[in-house]
Amino acid sequence: MKILLEWPRSSTYDRESFVGGVEKWVSNIYDLLLESEHDVTLLVPNDTITTDPNIILGPLKSRPYDNKKEGNTHKFDFKTFYQFIEERYDDYDVILLSSMMTSGVLRKNFEGILDKILYMQHYYELTKAAIPTFTAIFNQLAIIQAGGKVLAPNNWVANETMKAYRTREWEPRIRTQRIRDWEREKWGDTLESQGFYNGRFDIVHYLEDAHDLKPVKKNKIVFVGRPVVDKGFIQAINVMLKLDKNGWDCHVYTREENLTKQQTIKAMEMVKESSINLHVNTLHSDIMESLSDTHIMLWPTLKETCGLVGYEGVHHGCKVIYKIDPPDCYLKDHGFKRDWKGTASLEKVIYEVADAHFDREGTSKYFREKYTRQKDMERLNEVLNSV
Repeated sequence: MKILLEWPRSSTYDRESFVGGVEKWVSNIYDLLLESEHDVTLLVPNDTITTDPNIILGPLKSRPYDNKKEGNTHKFDFKTFYQFIEERYDDYDVILLSSMMTSGVLRKNFEGILDKILYMQHYYELTKAAIPTFTAIFNQLAIIQAGGKVLAPNNWVANETMKAYRTREWEPRIRTQRIRDWEREKWGDTLESQGFYNGRFDIVHYLEDAHDLKPVKKNKIVFVGRPVVDKGFIQAINVMLKLDKNGWDCHVYTREENLTKQQTIKAMEMVKESSINLHVNTLHSDIMESLSDTHIMLWPTLKETCGLVGYEGVHHGCKVIYKIDPPDCYLKDHGFKRDWKGTASLEKVIYEVADAHFDREGTSKYFREKYTRQKDMERLNEVLNSV
């Protein structure tokens, strides 16, 4: 089987620096396919520098995050991107897409490529009624109706996506500006008969650069995430500033970004002035090594795409404190889901969790045995055989 695999459009192909969850997931899929009987080609943004013979450059450069829109990002030209794929339609048996399909141009102008699309939908945003994602999920209906596959990480995501849609189905602005009546009529039967997904695929996967557990440092607490409000960065910094003064070994792993909010800028300045260990653009394998002796991972994220950070924590025997469920809810029975209002409340939670019973070795063993390279390959082949 010949497969075209899309690298996330938000970044150039780079597997070692501070990578996001989608990049980690696609890297794993790419490695699996390289080791399989299938032929895989990785489609990457054209500002990527690589000598990998299995990689081709796409028609567009990467689209990094930049909320200030000062020239570091650009509007993504979906028409050009899908034209590029359309021209290569006959060369592949499967077109495996990884980036969110936030433009209606796919279902409106490129119906001819939909039957070969395999879309593993891992975006947590689709489960939130407050976010107008109808354009993306109607593309999913078009793919399903044409004979393609749209996979959810589990039943919870599928159910929550439907609930979010039903909540805002008749909201006037969405109805008039995003989804037309003719589109509801054309793909409405698929919505009612199959929903927004016609398969499942667990996005959690084998952790290639995992480290063996080391003796735990009882006062070590770690935050891993981008320096933005949605990732809980400010909450984490505020409580770590207090913990730092009380003798905790605090570590913040993040990446260099053009900070846009004054409160985030201030938080970063306070970290640099404290004795908190700040690590910027750290290699992923080095972060995994740090987790191997960590007692608590603080994961106060408010919004997730893949939500793999918590998995990396429990994989290394960390007590993971979190507020929202990741897309496949893998932390249930293994993490510490808590609610808090401010810094004092979160600090109280941390001390409570620090003293709580936790089977560190058993938890790590559970995830290491559940997600292996062989099991990942079996799950992937099962999906590919259904296309």
